[in-house]
Amino acid sequence: MTSAVVIDSGVLLALWDPDDTQHQAAVAALERHLADGSRLVVPVTALSEVLVGAFRATPYAVRTIEGFVDDLVGDVRAADRAVGRATARLLVDHPTLTLAEALLLATCEVVGAQEVLTTNPRLEKVDRRVRVLTG
Repeated sequence: MTSAVVIDSGVLLALWDPDDTQHQAAVAALERHLADGSRLVVPVTALSEVLVGAFRATPYAVRTIEGFVDDLVGDVRAADRAVGRATARLLVDHPTLTLAEALLLATCEVVGAQEVLTTNPRLEKVDRRVRVLTG
């Protein structure tokens, strides 16, 4: 069975922007997971966060980001009933989480991912599968 890694919006942005301080760490982490045969999963909410900036820029930026995600990611995961239920539980158990953070972690839970790759150090305290980019 192929292992899954959930990728957050901060990691996608770091991959996309070579001037981002996390760029090299993001590239190295994704190369490692792809070499291991891991399936990369992006919650639709994380994709939406990335696309906000693209929509503010140009239609070309939107197409470019979507193409980049299509080429890299095996699955853009919708927020279905199972994700919604897991999100609600996380928000009750960890009231300081934002909705976006809870949706990210819930997606990890629902798809049975081995890891969540993020730029958000707050999430390490919530789930042992969280790996924060350092670079």
